[in-house]
Amino acid sequence: MAGRHRKQHAMRSHGHRGRHRKPPSRQRAIVPTVTAVAVLAVGGVAFGHAIAQGQAPHSAGVVTPPTPRVVPPVIAAAPATPAPATSPKPKRAHPRHRPAPPALVVRDVGADCYIQITRHGHLLVRRILHPGQRLTFRHHGLDVRLGNAGAVRISVDGHHARRAGRPGQVRSFRVH
Repeated sequence: MAGRHRKQHAMRSHGHRGRHRKPPSRQRAIVPTVTAVAVLAVGGVAFGHAIAQGQAPHSAGVVTPPTPRVVPPVIAAAPATPAPATSPKPKRAHPRHRPAPPALVVRDVGADCYIQITRHGHLLVRRILHPGQRLTFRHHGLDVRLGNAGAVRISVDGHHARRAGRPGQVRSFRVH
């Protein structure tokens, strides 16, 4: 009896068919369970809706549309005395304060640019301005020195920005 591992009478008494048989798949047990839960949930929602509508539980499956409510028209009575005239708001004595445009805006749009700015002999800025950077000054009386003036655009007192000079040019000017 080569190849047999168990006695046949032991297999019959326990109901086993074979040693390597797969157990039943979970899908066979899950699908009916999910279906039952879904049916009960839908029925519970319909029952709760019927109770909320004031219907008897035995007619929970039948949904009747609610009767429309009729709202009586509202009639406004005309006022006996005329409403007082509203006076216009008094105008402000001071116009809206707008800040003055900056005295100088230097914006680097090209290559690197050396910039030195002094005011009344005091050094405010001495640095290399890189592309995309900008400097803004609100005060007048500035002495400006630019290396590579073609790399920057300047705006004085809010006027349109223009190139400060040619590429590589050294420029000096004063903002009054």
